[in-house]
Amino acid sequence: MQRLALLLGHDAGCMLDTPDKDGYLPIASAIYLHNYVILGALLDSGANATLTNNQGENILHQAAKYGTSQIVETLIQDRITSLDIRTPDALGRTPLTTLRIRFDEVHHADYGRRGHRLDDETMGKFEHLLTDIRDRAVKKEAEELGIVIHLLQQHKTSAAREKLHELSTTKRQLKVGWEADTFEAIDIQVTQDMIEPAIESIREFMDVSCARLQVSPFDEVEADPEYYHKVLLLRRDGEGALGQGGDNRLAEHGRDQEGGEEEGDGEEGEEEPENESDYQSIEDMKSDSGDDGA
Repeated sequence: MQRLALLLGHDAGCMLDTPDKDGYLPIASAIYLHNYVILGALLDSGANATLTNNQGENILHQAAKYGTSQIVETLIQDRITSLDIRTPDALGRTPLTTLRIRFDEVHHADYGRRGHRLDDETMGKFEHLLTDIRDRAVKKEAEELGIVIHLLQQHKTSAAREKLHELSTTKRQLKVGWEADTFEAIDIQVTQDMIEPAIESIREFMDVSCARLQVSPFDEVEADPEYYHKVLLLRRDGEGALGQGGDNRLAEHGRDQEGGEEEGDGEEGEEEPENESDYQSIEDMKSDSGDDGA
């Protein structure tokens, strides 16, 4: 391990973040191959954990898709910053969405052959990883917004607006656009000399943001909007809305979620593997995972 870290640290430079001919970054390859020793050495040597691949996947997506308990523990120990657990990939899937899909597809040949199955320990550590990253980000952001409030109270509006712009830009980069919109709306309040309303808006945002600290990321709607959106539609509209010209697979998933026994109208075996997930709840995942093995 020490020799490996020495080799990586000796004029490795940008090679740590250079993708191979297939577009895989070194840290992504280490996760895929379940090599936590290489992953730890890469991170210790300065590999950028915030980069994404050409599918928009960051290190959390990759850990959700391929990570083992030891891989996830390595990421926990690295105390990754500058990520948002709600960031979607190019398909709109967050890391938690990816984890659910992985759980549902463990019987697919490629996943079984590569040993990418899930167990309770891996899921528990992934929850820990998401919690750590989210909580650090929320607390850091609260501190920065506290500075913005102080600047506004001191009538230093230019400095306050600059800080709001930085926060908004970061949110855009992390694809959390709705929060970027909030900061930009507050900036408009400041430009219109609506200082007290701007401060109140910031405090309301902080209250909502800090409330996230009270729940598990596994229970956050924004951490897996695809799953919760489908459940909401199915519970609100039933088969009628989704079964008439819509996506029958979603109706099937909803009936599975609600415990129903009916079969959907769609033909089996025609969908791509990534679209066959049953979108089980995390509770179901934990209760069923013991049968899958590590």
